[in-house]
Amino acid sequence: MIVAHGNLAQQFIKTSEMILGKQKNLLAVNVLPEDSLIELRVKVKEAIEKVKTANGVIIFTDIFGGSPTNASTYLLLDGNVRVITGVNLAMLLETLANRNKSLDRLTQLAYKAGSEGVQIVQVEQKGEQLEFKGG
Repeated sequence: MIVAHGNLAQQFIKTSEMILGKQKNLLAVNVLPEDSLIELRVKVKEAIEKVKTANGVIIFTDIFGGSPTNASTYLLLDGNVRVITGVNLAMLLETLANRNKSLDRLTQLAYKAGSEGVQIVQVEQKGEQLEFKGG
């Protein structure tokens, strides 16, 4: 599940499905300017009920300290919920490709893929060729 400002969550799902195909148990919760924190908590809780499995639920949010994260964190008390902030395409794809793993393992994989997916790209010219490096 992805909870993010504006239509970002929906666009992450659209893009991931373009790459991996249609996904089950994946929902977007779009946070609109008019949503109060209480309304947002209700939206997130209702979405969890639609996507939760016996393994639990990972909630991806866009930014730590933002309304999407604040509304999602109270659900951590459930025990079968994890919240990961700073969602990016690398972590989302890694998670979707490894759904058969345990919730804790999947959370670790998502964090690792997300962290490694952020790179500063450098270019070197070697004769006529350009070589791109991340780091």
